[in-house]
Amino acid sequence: MSTIIVLTGANGAGKTTIADWMQREGIADRVKTFTTRPKRFPGEDEYHFFPAEKPPGDAEVAWRITRDPYQYGMLKSDISSVSPGHVGVTVFDPEQLHVLRRFRDNNREHEIVIVALDTISDTAELVLRVGNDSRRLLSSDRLNNIKKTLRLEDICLTGDLPTIQAAIFSICSILTGRGGLVTASALSPLLQAGSLLASSDIGQLQTASYDLRVGNEVWCQGRFIDLDDKNDRFTIPPYSYAIVKAKETAQLPSFMSATFDIKVSHFLSGVILSNGPQVDPGYKGDLFCMLFNGSSAPRDLRLADHFSTIQFFTTTRNSPRYAGPYSFRDKLRNSMPTSAAAGPGGAIFSRIDGAIIELKKEQKGFQSLMLTMLAIMSAVALVATGFAFTATATAFSQGQEAVKSANQASMLADRLKQLEIELKDKSVDRDKSVDAVSSGTHKEAEMDKSAGTGDVNVVRP
Repeated sequence: MSTIIVLTGANGAGKTTIADWMQREGIADRVKTFTTRPKRFPGEDEYHFFPAEKPPGDAEVAWRITRDPYQYGMLKSDISSVSPGHVGVTVFDPEQLHVLRRFRDNNREHEIVIVALDTISDTAELVLRVGNDSRRLLSSDRLNNIKKTLRLEDICLTGDLPTIQAAIFSICSILTGRGGLVTASALSPLLQAGSLLASSDIGQLQTASYDLRVGNEVWCQGRFIDLDDKNDRFTIPPYSYAIVKAKETAQLPSFMSATFDIKVSHFLSGVILSNGPQVDPGYKGDLFCMLFNGSSAPRDLRLADHFSTIQFFTTTRNSPRYAGPYSFRDKLRNSMPTSAAAGPGGAIFSRIDGAIIELKKEQKGFQSLMLTMLAIMSAVALVATGFAFTATATAFSQGQEAVKSANQASMLADRLKQLEIELKDKSVDRDKSVDAVSSGTHKEAEMDKSAGTGDVNVVRP
């Protein structure tokens, strides 16, 4: 896959100058465009020149624009002339970029990277660049609209010619290398040309990262805090958090992404970065994150303190730029939902105090309820005790009667036993008396028998 860098900018921005320099230095192959306008001077070879009455056909053309009354465009054969792994360069009208984007969206054979040159600040500088050439002069409104368009492109560069040249060289190295993590040698020229991070300080650049600094806006525990030279610090309470905006603003190219994380010394003191830190390719806007204080002590941060480190990576291919809701927002207030901004955040101690107060109220209510229940239970117990006492007295009385009856029964039984013994004794005496009478009668009979036989003489009284 070959890569085509398309330089765009207002008239006089230096597009052609940079393209010629890239070709001379062997950084990129110049890819010519075509036009139907006549040559401005003998020997001009910036374009393929076609007669106005015989422009190339649609089958031959990659893209085509019209600047009355002439046509400009790119031949498919010229794009294909760039070898895979190499970089080609061409220039393009900033007011016709929608045509180029349409071609790029429908083309997967070539990588198209739009590099915007925002090098003209106002119409006064434009006049210095183009002179009194009325064909190239722009009104203030038209120039401002072009400048707005340039900021939306894949990468936008500002600065003088040496600054732009160094940044272009870095871009070509990144696009042909695609080595993953981008080191300081490639980052430095881009930072100085206003890309990657706005409001950056080259002194914050490390070997393969950049040290982000605390910005002028912080949110903590339901309020926004504006930091300045007089009020230059804020405190994150224990077990609470703050949302911090970086001083730097992201200006990522569409072929680079970034990640950032907490400074190591903050991490070791119990402060952690607790949100997803990826920055999408092409994102342009504020950098902010949530810092959570997981320690039991408050932690102070000051304006411009290094609090986080950001690293940059290349993508495998130029990507559609981030166009989400946070693009180009310059205030934390404009990014946070109203409900979140008005909430207490991590006010854990105040919430605990509130919970304790509620618990004490519930405890008092519970105590009253328990006392009422205890009184009811005591009354029930007293009633039950009185009933049990009455039942016990009745049972005791009945028991005494039963014992008394039992004693009487026992005495009666003893008396019956005694009578039985007496009866037995009398029965024995009676039996003895009967035996004695029976024995006397038997003797008399024997005596009568003897008298009848003459053996015995009985004398009766």
